[in-house]
Amino acid sequence: GFKTANSKLQALQASVKVAKSTHRAAQIMQSVATAEAQAQSAVAAVEAKLATKSKADLVAAQRKFEASWLKARLAADTKKASAAKKVAAAKVKAAEKKAAAQIKAELAKETAKAKKLAAAQKKKAAAKARAAKKAAAKKASLQVAAAKKAAAKKAAAKKASAKIAAAKKAAAKKAAAKKAAAKKASAKIAAAKKATAKKAAAKKSVAKKPKAKKGTTKKTPVKKPAAKKPAVKKSTGKKAVVKKSAGKKATSKKATVKKAVAKKPAAKKTTTKKVAAKKSVAKKS
Repeated sequence: GFKTANSKLQALQASVKVAKSTHRAAQIMQSVATAEAQAQSAVAAVEAKLATKSKADLVAAQRKFEASWLKARLAADTKKASAAKKVAAAKVKAAEKKAAAQIKAELAKETAKAKKLAAAQKKKAAAKARAAKKAAAKKASLQVAAAKKAAAKKAAAKKASAKIAAAKKAAAKKAAAKKAAAKKASAKIAAAKKATAKKAAAKKSVAKKPKAKKGTTKKTPVKKPAAKKPAVKKSTGKKAVVKKSAGKKATSKKATVKKAVAKKPAAKKTTTKKVAAKKSVAKKS
């Protein structure tokens, strides 16, 4: 995964850094070795120069003081050689000190880099943790918002369904009211037709009866229309039954209106007027 690859990359980077530091240390040691070689070559060159000079001087002064001069010369040469050796040793020590200081500086740099990398990794880990927390909080807030939206949608759907049901109920009530009104109208028309038919029959019977029995039977035509009164009342009773059944099918408000219409005494008044008219016709005959 990414973590293993990252750890391998970090290990390779560390190995590269170690290799670089070792290469630099080797270069520094090589500079020390070159300094030593240069010092040795310088010493050898000085010794060669001294030898050549001593030979030349010896050749020149050989005749005068060959033995004494050689001793003094050797002493001087030895002193010069020791001084040269000391100078070379001092140079070597200075080079070693420089190399040690450079190595320490490199190590300090490497340790500082390692500390910086560790701090950066810690910061990255902390930032990742914060980002993860923020993402979790965002997810939670989104879930809460989604739940609220779903609840709002459900409430809106319930309200819409309630409105639709109320509209359907109102439509059903209107249809029932229309049916009840139609039934009322048909019942009124039927009652009117029956009343007109009864009026015609009564008129026919009144017109026929006086011709047959003249003045001796005046009481009988008065009694017969009186016997027909219950028939008229039965028709009004049928109207009330029809109106009551229609009122049961409609709503409570419509039922009250229908009851008020059913309780109107218009039909009874007409029937009483019809009976009175019949009685007057019978008396006249």
